[in-house]
Amino acid sequence: MRLRPLLTMMLQPRPVDRIASMADVAAWSPAQPKKAASGAGKSLVMPIAASVAALLIAGGAGFWYLTTPSVPPAPRVADAPDTPITRIANYTRYYDADDCLLLRPLNITEKSASIQALSASPVAAKTFEADFRAVNGFAVNIMPVTLSQQQCDFVTFVHRLDADPTANVKANLSKPAYSPSENVTLQIEGASAKHVEMLAVGSDGSVRNLTHLVNRKGDQLLLEARVRGPGAKSEMHDILVGIVTPERLEISAAFAEGVASSAILSSLASEIERKRLSPQLLVSVVNYR
Repeated sequence: MRLRPLLTMMLQPRPVDRIASMADVAAWSPAQPKKAASGAGKSLVMPIAASVAALLIAGGAGFWYLTTPSVPPAPRVADAPDTPITRIANYTRYYDADDCLLLRPLNITEKSASIQALSASPVAAKTFEADFRAVNGFAVNIMPVTLSQQQCDFVTFVHRLDADPTANVKANLSKPAYSPSENVTLQIEGASAKHVEMLAVGSDGSVRNLTHLVNRKGDQLLLEARVRGPGAKSEMHDILVGIVTPERLEISAAFAEGVASSAILSSLASEIERKRLSPQLLVSVVNYR
């Protein structure tokens, strides 16, 4: 019981509401317990420990998986009935893995799953594939996307924001692969009444702000821009990140048409958390031929 307030702070669903760091955990001290009847405290220890263990096993270091271009995202645990589909979706969503692994479910049924795995290490995707089969009883169709080590900051950014998986905003690229010298066309639906910050994360870790190139076409938003930077490796991917919020972010406006290092992503996340904006996220992988 003395540790329960600490555990409550550590297990808040939103990262921004949790205790800030392990240093704060170490510095925390419990209130003086009230005198309990003989045996009363002991009777609660095992149920609480079992509940906390179950939460940690089920939750891990989870993240909400993102809205995908073609398939509605799985509902949140709190809103969803307990079905094989939601269990599979939430297993993927809460999978505790390599820090540079982003799992994006594209299609899930009771006995099949297609999942895009963005990672700098092929081992991470292979480990998830083996774990998925062991837990769910069937093989998952993995669509791997190789990230550069510099793009791992983008994965950290996505995990940190804990974006709402019920978002109804969708992004569709006009074709599966582009020439490095041509414009990329991205169509966004469902965000006409909101602001969209559009960033491009290059394989060198640079972050370009493309927000000023997003145009409104009726109820849709359209981005047409060259994304690939000079000197980029041909086998690597660029990542388009749409951050849907009620208002424009101050930090994004500060480098309105410029290029920044991936450190800007941490500053963007801090602003979003400070303002409690509850963003929706769009992630699109730009392939090249």
